[in-house]
Amino acid sequence: MGKLAAQDGSEAEADYWDRLLAEAPDTYYALRVEQIRAGDSLTDTRLIKDAVEPPVWDATKTEAEILAWLRDWTDVPAATVHLSLPEAVTRRLDFRRGEALLAAGLRREALGAFDSVRASAWRNPVRLAQLSVYFAEQGLYGLAARSASRLVGLWPEGTMGEAPEELQRLAYPLVYADLFSAEASARELDPLLLAALVRQESLFEPIAESYASARGLGQVMPATGAGIAKSLGMEDFVLDDLYRPHVSIMFGAFYLRAQMNRFDNQMLVALAAYNGGPGNTLHWIEVGGEDLDFFVEVITATQSRLYLQRVYEQYLIYERLYRSTEPVEQ
Repeated sequence: MGKLAAQDGSEAEADYWDRLLAEAPDTYYALRVEQIRAGDSLTDTRLIKDAVEPPVWDATKTEAEILAWLRDWTDVPAATVHLSLPEAVTRRLDFRRGEALLAAGLRREALGAFDSVRASAWRNPVRLAQLSVYFAEQGLYGLAARSASRLVGLWPEGTMGEAPEELQRLAYPLVYADLFSAEASARELDPLLLAALVRQESLFEPIAESYASARGLGQVMPATGAGIAKSLGMEDFVLDDLYRPHVSIMFGAFYLRAQMNRFDNQMLVALAAYNGGPGNTLHWIEVGGEDLDFFVEVITATQSRLYLQRVYEQYLIYERLYRSTEPVEQ
């Protein structure tokens, strides 16, 4: 409605967009309003290939920031000075089963047990904070991200962007930064765009597998993976290689670069093609015409439309959390 009003020269544009910013901050559409008002083009693509590296994990700082924030809006036991798990959690059968399975190398089964523990803390902010830290320290980054995101969702006074930065980094981790940096440099992509894509695809779980059999961090389909392996000359490739982080990120970067090349480096169009396929994307472009906002709205595959919006939202979050705004010394 805001765009239509803008085309008609109506002052109602500002009313629609102000309401959208107030009611749905940090969403794709709010980001688009901010871009339009700033004069930024939707077709602009950042090709910042510089290597990225997450801040060093500081457990003491993380605990202090999150506990101080929690005390502002929920009940925290006075004796709580750390975010270590209490016996009420560690003595649970599903928790002990998760630890045993993880130690035995049965990661998939361990994730199921630990997810039951997470579900039991669904309405408990302090417990979610404790689990976020525990899961991150165990390398279970998807569960840590889910716990941290749910925790912020319980906060009645603000959004993710207003939560403690260390908590935001638990929700949006930068895992495999070295692999993202290497593949982004090789494919002329932004490593933080790859991070956002992987978060959306698999939540950084290397053994993730979809109902359609897409596998690994980048959720590459078996047939697509076999084709990429052939293009890269990987004669010894087997499908289980897609569960290996360096292979999955390499293949995801290769496929995203192929879509960027096919669609003139238009990020959102390339993301639609990554999820919905290049053939479908060509049809959506034909229907949508030159207006890329309209292109997004005519994507008939709801999953693909939401996918590109979510990856773009997360990409900007990753930029805010992990890319320095200070000038680099020459």
